[in-house]
Amino acid sequence: MNSYTIIASNQSDNNWEDNDNGPSLFTRIAFACAWVFIAVSGIIGNSLVIFVAVRFQKLNNVTNCFIVNLAITDIVFLAFCMPLLVVQYTLDI
Repeated sequence: MNSYTIIASNQSDNNWEDNDNGPSLFTRIAFACAWVFIAVSGIIGNSLVIFVAVRFQKLNNVTNCFIVNLAITDIVFLAFCMPLLVVQYTLDI
């Protein structure tokens, strides 16, 4: 017996596609709703940060420019990446 015969005869008959140990549909939908809530509240909160920093001119300093920059990047992430992550997790792609 050579090593190929031993490896070939060691195959199992398990069908991995029928084995569904992942989260249930209810759990996936609950997580999707939570992520959507987090994304919407994040977009609203970061928009308020940008509004306050732009509205009040006495808040123009380097630190607040950095905070506005972080708020903008966070909005971009929440608007473009979060929906894709929610769809990927919900549909289990």
